Amino acid sequence: WYDALCVNQTDVFEKDVQVPRMGCIYKSANGVIVWLGDSSADSRLALSIMDYESTAFPYDQQIWRVIDNLLRRPWFERLWV
Repeated sequence: WYDALCVNQTDVFEKDVQVPRMGCIYKSANGVIVWLGDSSADSRLALSIMDYESTAFPYDQQIWRVIDNLLRRPWFERLWV
């Protein structure tokens, strides 16, 4: 199931019906793959930080900047995320 293809992104009524279902769809999935966009200079570091064992707390300013850059990508603005 691919939401950008299965949901008409220009049809507000269809999105109003489909978006509330997204949580259930993602929750019941065996796995989820998302496209966060093209890589950037700090993408690999940002994703490795998400592996909690790879970087110990407390994070320094550079690590927080990298996390912030990742979370500012358009995918994270979607309602069901």
